[in-house]
Amino acid sequence: MRVDFKEIRSEGGFDFERFIEDLLSSMGWRILEKAGKGPDGGKDIIASRPEEHATGKIIERKYVIQCKHYAHSGKTVKGNDLNNFQIMPTKHDVKGWLLVTSTIVFRRYQK
Repeated sequence: MRVDFKEIRSEGGFDFERFIEDLLSSMGWRILEKAGKGPDGGKDIIASRPEEHATGKIIERKYVIQCKHYAHSGKTVKGNDLNNFQIMPTKHDVKGWLLVTSTIVFRRYQK
């Protein structure tokens, strides 16, 4: 299936966040905290998925998910767009962080 992200409204990013919730759910993720309207401090969604631990036991691992919907502008996602992503797992008591974008992430290449 191919998705044209420009078909998803850009106002506030809420529709894109709801799309990502549906996508993750269809992939077996469990949505623990849904996207809301208004300021969220960088946390758009909290979700979990089953993962196999090194012991072979299946555990639920929680993630904070940040969504950036820039398809309409075409701009890249840069570090200053990510609201302190380094501290997000600790801040929300989760094990991981996931960034979902509708464009590309800017990477600075060093020689």
